[in-house]
Amino acid sequence: MRWIRRRPGSTSTEASVSLGGGGKRGGIPRALEVAAAVAGIVGLGFVAAPVVEGLIEGSGSARLEVGEIAVANRPASYESGTGYRHQTRATSPRIEATVRNRGDETAWIDEARIVIEDSARLSTCLFGGAGGDVARTAPYRITLPDYPEVGRRVIHRGLHIEVQPGRGVRPVLVFQIPDALVSHLYAIRVELISTQNDVALGLGRFVLGVPEPVQRGGGMLPESDSVLAGDATYGANVDKLTSTWCFRSNLAAVRRVISSPGRRSPQVAALDHLQVASSWPSYVDRSPLPRAIEGLLRSSNGRQGPMYAVFAAERSSDPALVRDVSGRAAALMERRAREVLDEGYATSAAVADAERAILLQSTAARRKLLWRAKASLQAEEEQRAREEVAG
Repeated sequence: MRWIRRRPGSTSTEASVSLGGGGKRGGIPRALEVAAAVAGIVGLGFVAAPVVEGLIEGSGSARLEVGEIAVANRPASYESGTGYRHQTRATSPRIEATVRNRGDETAWIDEARIVIEDSARLSTCLFGGAGGDVARTAPYRITLPDYPEVGRRVIHRGLHIEVQPGRGVRPVLVFQIPDALVSHLYAIRVELISTQNDVALGLGRFVLGVPEPVQRGGGMLPESDSVLAGDATYGANVDKLTSTWCFRSNLAAVRRVISSPGRRSPQVAALDHLQVASSWPSYVDRSPLPRAIEGLLRSSNGRQGPMYAVFAAERSSDPALVRDVSGRAAALMERRAREVLDEGYATSAAVADAERAILLQSTAARRKLLWRAKASLQAEEEQRAREEVAG
C-alpha cells in the first residue's frame, strides 16, 4: 500500500520507505518529487518545503524516513591553496536532508545518484582586447560536468552512511565544477541509494547555480544600463559582436533552465523575473547573420567565440548552415585543445575545448583527444595535491 500524508503546521518535507526484501526503486512514489511552495531562511540561503510523507510498506524492520530537505546557494568566496584557489566549504552549493530510521534494524546509504536534466554554461560577456536536530555528515563533494551533453548526465557518488535504529543523520551533498571561473545553472534530480535492499530515497528536483548563483552585476546578463553604456571599468574596448552573442546565448540558456521544476534558493528563483536593460536594444551589434558568424569564428576574445557562432547559425533555421558552422567550430576547438596539450599547461582548458568539439561533432580522434586531456589534467591535479601536502 502507498499513501501520501500532509502534516499540518510543519515546515519540512519527509518521505519514508521500509527496507524489506521486496522493496524496489521503481516503487518510489513520484509524489516525492512534487514541487512545493518554498520558504527561504534569511541569511543562510536555504529553501525548504512543506511536509509530504510517502510510505512503501515492506517486510523488513529498517524503515528510512527522509525529510527537512534544504538547498543552500550563496555567493562564492575562495581560499588560496598552493598555486590555485578553491571555494570555501561554507559558500559551496549544497543539498541537505535528514534521514531517520524508524525501524529496529541498522540501515546503510551507499550512494547519491544525481541526474542532470538540463544545464547552462554561462560566460562573462564583456570581452575586451584581452539544519536539523541530527548530526551532519562530512561533506560529500560532487563534481558536475561542464558539458553533460558529452555523456555524463548521471553522476554516482559513493557514500558510507550508517543510520542506526531510532536515530537520524543529515547527509550533506556539496556541488562543485572543474572550472570555478565559469558559472553554471543545473536542473538536477537527486536520490539516496541503499543497495542493502535496492531502495532509492528520492530527494526531488533542484535548480542550482554552481559555483554560486548567477551574477547579476551586468557582466553575464544584459540587465545593467550603466554596464552596457560602458563605465570606467570596461570603457570603449568592448567587442560588441562577441558580447552581443554571448548575452543572447546566456539569456536563452538561463530562461530555459530556470523554467525547470525544482527547489532553489531565493537568489536563483529571482532569475525567473529577470528583465533586460532599457539600453539593450541600442547596445546590440546588428551585423547581418553571415557576417556575424564569420566574425565569431575568427574572434580572439574568449574561447567561446566559435560556440556563439553555432548559436547564431541556429537562429537561421537553416540546417545546412548549422552543419557547416558546427564543423568549422569543432575543428577550431580540436586544434586549440591540441595546442594546449602540446604546450604542456592549462590542461583544464584542453578538456573544455575537447568537450566542445565532441559536443558539436563527435569523432574517434576527438574522443581520444579528450581522454588524453583528462589524463593530463588528473596528473596536474595530483601534482598540486603533493605540493600542497609538502608545503
